[in-house]
Amino acid sequence: MIDLVTTATSKDETERGATVALLPVGSFEQHGDYLPLATDTIVASVVARELSRDYPAMVLPPITVSCSHEHAGEGRSA
Repeated sequence: MIDLVTTATSKDETERGATVALLPVGSFEQHGDYLPLATDTIVASVVARELSRDYPAMVLPPITVSCSHEHAGEGRSA
């Protein structure tokens, strides 16, 4: 399992020279029987983490948004 929340301190980030903060944002919704509900948040967090490895960026804790009217089910209108 990946770590979605950083354990870095402000001192750690200052020593790294972080000049930008990255805020991962992803939805919390169903993706069928084969992917977790947090798939979009996980992807956003991994992208932010990888960017912070190559650039002086601090990764903030992710924000997960949950509003998926298009997944309400068949026969229902939003």
